Amino acid sequence: MPNENKTIAKEEIIAAIKEAAEKLGRPPKFSEFTNAFPAIKMGTIRKYAGTYTLALREAGLDCLGAGLRWRWTSCSGTGP
Repeated sequence: MPNENKTIAKEEIIAAIKEAAEKLGRPPKFSEFTNAFPAIKMGTIRKYAGTYTLALREAGLDCLGAGLRWRWTSCSGTGP
C-alpha cells in the first residue's frame, strides 16, 4: 500500500507561497495560505523555515509579518 502522507519539500512550500502571492497580488496571510494549500501544515513550515514570516522572506516576499507591511512610527514624536 503506498504511503498516503506525502513528504512536502522546502521547494514546494516556497513555490506554493509564490503562487498564492501571485494570485493575491501581495504576500498571503497564513490563513489565506492554508486555505489555498491545506496539505502544507505549520509544522512543515517550521521544519524548513522556522516561521511563516521567514518562509515568506525565503520566497522573496518583502514583508515584516504574515502578509502585513507597516512602518514603525514613534508615539512620542522623538522617533525616526
